[in-house]
Amino acid sequence: VTLPTTTTTTTTTRTTGNNAASTELAHERQTLLLMLLGQVCSLHDATPRTFVVHVIALYERGILDESSIRFLFDLGLVPKSTGFAIIGDGDGDADGFGGRSDGMM
Repeated sequence: VTLPTTTTTTTTTRTTGNNAASTELAHERQTLLLMLLGQVCSLHDATPRTFVVHVIALYERGILDESSIRFLFDLGLVPKSTGFAIIGDGDGDADGFGGRSDGMM
């Protein structure tokens, strides 16, 4: 009994090519999402604060990846010494509104 030989190299190459195309498409999708989000946020708020808050929210939900967060740092919208827990208005609650988390000021 002779078993047919498989061409794993061709299959692997084809899979690698599909993964590269898929990665490129995901990157383009995220870039477009960031640009559209920037446009919408600029209509709502003249400062980049709303944009930053929404990018972080989309990152936390898994819609955007680390490159989007890096984009915020590259633009200088988030100081390099800042962690996610204190991004917002500086009071450490990360909601961007200040005051107490129970709604009381």
